[in-house]
Amino acid sequence: MKQKLFKNLVIFAMIAFLATSVSMIAAPASATNLDPWGGDTGASDVGNLTGLGNEDPRDIVATVINVIMGFLGIVAVIIILIGGFKWMTAGGNEDKVAEARK
Repeated sequence: MKQKLFKNLVIFAMIAFLATSVSMIAAPASATNLDPWGGDTGASDVGNLTGLGNEDPRDIVATVINVIMGFLGIVAVIIILIGGFKWMTAGGNEDKVAEARK
């Protein structure tokens, strides 16, 4: 029961972290046609009006890859910590040590 609850809690935390990270990247800073300094950007600046911007697609892909790699790094550290905790609390029980090594 405790293991299932802990597993669900870890999965929920990972999903919440991923959703927060994606929403921070995907949300445009401003969807209006006003310049931050008070000017009008005009109707021809479609990239800024739609929130897509004028960034190079390669930069966007690199940013997405960096976020995914950061997320996977955090997941790897969590898995290592859980395995280490199980190993240290095994109390010499070979079955628990084998489970922790997996």
